[in-house]
Amino acid sequence: MGSIQNPTTSHTTIVAERNPIVFMKGGEVVANSRDVAEYFEKAHKHVLDAIDDLIQREPSIEPNFRPIEVEVKVGFGVRLDRGFDMTRDGFTLLAMGFTGKKALSFKLKYIEAFNVMEAELRGNIQSARVKVNVPTNERLAVAREGRLQFRMFRSVARDIGLKGNQAVLSANRATKMTTGFDVMGALGLMRIDAEVNQPDLRPSDIAERLGIRSAQEANKLLVRFEYQNALRDHKGHVYYELTPKGERAGGVFKDTDKKTGHGVPIKQLMWASRIVDLLRSDMEQENA
Repeated sequence: MGSIQNPTTSHTTIVAERNPIVFMKGGEVVANSRDVAEYFEKAHKHVLDAIDDLIQREPSIEPNFRPIEVEVKVGFGVRLDRGFDMTRDGFTLLAMGFTGKKALSFKLKYIEAFNVMEAELRGNIQSARVKVNVPTNERLAVAREGRLQFRMFRSVARDIGLKGNQAVLSANRATKMTTGFDVMGALGLMRIDAEVNQPDLRPSDIAERLGIRSAQEANKLLVRFEYQNALRDHKGHVYYELTPKGERAGGVFKDTDKKTGHGVPIKQLMWASRIVDLLRSDMEQENA
């Protein structure tokens, strides 16, 4: 509690110290964008704008921000405004942009609130595991927590460059260590082989797997979803430049057997096989 002394009287006004608000939803600890805005003394609209900007700049983080409707009192009624429930990772990404004298203290208190509730969740899950006859609803809670952790660890594995089954195996090990839940075991998978290399795909291969007409159409998709940029040389010929997003998706320039008239090797932009799933997902989201 803090206090403010009124200079004209002997009365003391007591100011209640606010606490960060986090809560359980879907087996996960989350915070609400309106609560965060109020705690950090920001307009909710500005917090929403910041979240929209984060998602636009890095679409892969969107699962950390779940759209919701928030009731707002208006006169004697209510209206529904948009908002977000955000995971710990989502809150951390958002709060990185909050500055000011009190911002650091507020961030630490919010993170501590996440820590406390997540510790409580882990304690409940651990208790469920040691019981001989675990009720179905508790087993489902353990499975949900394991699934959420697995998705998070698989995303981290991909971010550090692991691919395909390598990312799956690493995520499964990390999930077992943190929650005790074996995702692969629950699916009846005793083992999968870690892939050493994924096939390199040309735009024509991508077009064939996506069921579209030509390599040119595949290149247009890669440009539209910002995996590559289309440029022109001094003769007006189109060539492609890899973007940071394209690099993360497994794009790489490789030598071909061809050379220019001056004997310079010609390189072609090749893609890891996961680009097909990424493009398919991008197209589905665009059409949703």
